[in-house]
Amino acid sequence: MLYIKIGATSEIPQKEAEKVAYMNDFWRTIYLKNNLCPGDIPFSIIIDEFVLALAHGVIDRKGNNQVAICNAFNEWVTRQDVRHRLYQKRDELYPEGKPKQIPKTATAETVADYSNEELLQKYNAIKPMAGLRMVDEMIEKLKQEMNERGIEG
Repeated sequence: MLYIKIGATSEIPQKEAEKVAYMNDFWRTIYLKNNLCPGDIPFSIIIDEFVLALAHGVIDRKGNNQVAICNAFNEWVTRQDVRHRLYQKRDELYPEGKPKQIPKTATAETVADYSNEELLQKYNAIKPMAGLRMVDEMIEKLKQEMNERGIEG
């Protein structure tokens, strides 16, 4: 559809096998092997937005060959406003994949935040290093929390 929308179908080979190879190579070049392209945004979102921007003339390209389109893509996809919009679109379409937001009122994790298993695991992990001042302080905090919860260590 990209080549149809920009009027560049003459760039696509006519033979079916060559056409498939050409489009696979194009996909690999523009997305899969492109370190400028964000890998955490589905390709369908990126290509839809890119084709729309090309069709609307928002993106300047210097030809219809693969190199010209890839260069135009790289200039477009690295813009901050584009990146922001792509991530917004991803979060709208796939809310379960949206990164967790840290609340402004978040505090640093303390020993009270550990589960009983985590508390015991951390205590047992650092106990062999006792004798160092920092380790001894941490052991004291862990031991105090374990005593409050009635956990034997």
